[in-house]
Amino acid sequence: LLRQDYPRELYDVIVAPNNCTDGTEAVARAHGARIFRHEGRVKSKGEVLRQVVEKVVLAEGYDAMCVFDADNLVDAAFLSRMNDARQAGAGAAQGFRDSKNPHQSAVSGCYSICYWMLSHFYNNARAVLGLSALVNGSGFMVTAALLRRLGGWNTRTMTEDYEFSAQCVLAGERVFFVPDAVIYDEQPLTFLQSWKQRRRWTTGSLQGLELYGGRLFAHAVSEHDMVSFDMYLTFLSPIIQVVSAVAGALAAGLMIWQGRLEPVHLLIA
Repeated sequence: LLRQDYPRELYDVIVAPNNCTDGTEAVARAHGARIFRHEGRVKSKGEVLRQVVEKVVLAEGYDAMCVFDADNLVDAAFLSRMNDARQAGAGAAQGFRDSKNPHQSAVSGCYSICYWMLSHFYNNARAVLGLSALVNGSGFMVTAALLRRLGGWNTRTMTEDYEFSAQCVLAGERVFFVPDAVIYDEQPLTFLQSWKQRRRWTTGSLQGLELYGGRLFAHAVSEHDMVSFDMYLTFLSPIIQVVSAVAGALAAGLMIWQGRLEPVHLLIA
């Protein structure tokens, strides 16, 4: 972040350690970062962001904030491209989430493919269609003006990024996709790491569907808003995946069962 192709006096690097055991705070402080210590016990990234927004971003008059995970690598042009988006009218924008370790294991490779597809076929496609991109974990920008409209950062689920995306849509704010603002994210290496993370994400998606599904669908119908309907379908993804898996298994079983019952005809020449 200190190597950004952006005037150094125009941005600050603020690190908010949360349950770190790897020396993140000491390393960040040694390199000149400002350390933000949250108050009380927090259980999620969203709770930390709530305090950062309230006590720093809004209280100290920043124009916008960009959010990263501590293990991200950030392209030198990231802040410049996000500032271009901000000046073009974006209240929220998601960058291109690339991978640091696509070749390290089969699991990290599959994650990398997933994020490449998300950027190309979800976010980029929606940008072309005038729909809303999806805030996806890290590498995104939010303006202080939008945060004030939303009353700060107020997420409650385990997937604060999806929830914030829904809040933007309901507020009439489309999330922009900025493919030239690139970050490199570190992916899990083992199936157990992936299982734990995916279980948390699925839980968060279902929490989001419970909190926002009805409102998104109602807004889509009352306002004839395709952006809200598209976000509603996004929250349905875990349910659609389960239904598809069950239907596929039933279809495979039915084909095997029918194959055993069908008579075999032999042609002897």
